[in-house]
Amino acid sequence: MKKLMITASAALCAAVGFCVESSNIVGYQTKACDIQAYWQCGASFNDIGNFDGYSIQQLVPKSNPDAVDPLEDGGANIQTFDEGGATDQTYFYLIGGEKSAMPTAGWYTLSGGVYTYATKTFARGEGFLYMSPYAENDDGDELPTTFQSSGQVNMAPKTITHDYQAYYQMANYRPVEMSIQKLVPATNPDAIDPLEDGGCNIQMFDEGGATATTYFYLVGGASSAMPTAGWYTLSGGVYTYATKTFAPGEGFLYMSPYAEDDDGDELPTTLTFNE
Repeated sequence: MKKLMITASAALCAAVGFCVESSNIVGYQTKACDIQAYWQCGASFNDIGNFDGYSIQQLVPKSNPDAVDPLEDGGANIQTFDEGGATDQTYFYLIGGEKSAMPTAGWYTLSGGVYTYATKTFARGEGFLYMSPYAENDDGDELPTTFQSSGQVNMAPKTITHDYQAYYQMANYRPVEMSIQKLVPATNPDAIDPLEDGGCNIQMFDEGGATATTYFYLVGGASSAMPTAGWYTLSGGVYTYATKTFAPGEGFLYMSPYAEDDDGDELPTTLTFNE
């Protein structure tokens, strides 16, 4: 059984597409993972009663119905990272029941050989790195697996504050497509310098973990390379206004801009998901 294994790091992410089963106030969505690999993603549905976040426990991986073997303990995992791009925490999916190390199916952390049921909550717009499980049929062909989330929808604009100039895992939190141009970074009002061209960027990755596309934010106007503020790609020295749209739950890697005050202290910056 051949498996594609990738070293876990913040750069080993891939864009994924979600099939939205319902765009009502309550619904669910299913993501298809075509190969066993790491995928950068998030959820477009919040927990019932929580309009601004979702529990890791509402994320459910599933094997293919034609797979010769059922989902295994730890066959899927979720990784979160610190601001420097190092793994901060790993969550393992245990299937529960007779074949599992734990009686209840769900996400667990592992420390000192002891599994603990996870209570992790992601903020709306926060992403993560997902390792899809492996599945194959009787002929040894690899089969797609699925990753489902459910809950209620919050379509309101969201502003996320970033405390450091670093890479952050983000995701489209809406159950509909969202243009990259709806993402607006801003420096701190107390910063001594305004936001600069290319002061922040968004990176998309292929399934192998390599950067496929980088989008640069240009501020627009007299101090910019372009008249219109927004996200651009760069090729052959030419900037092109980006038309990228994020599928529901699709993740991306965001580099926050740098800002400091008169005393040289670093200030938080923001990224707003507009309507």
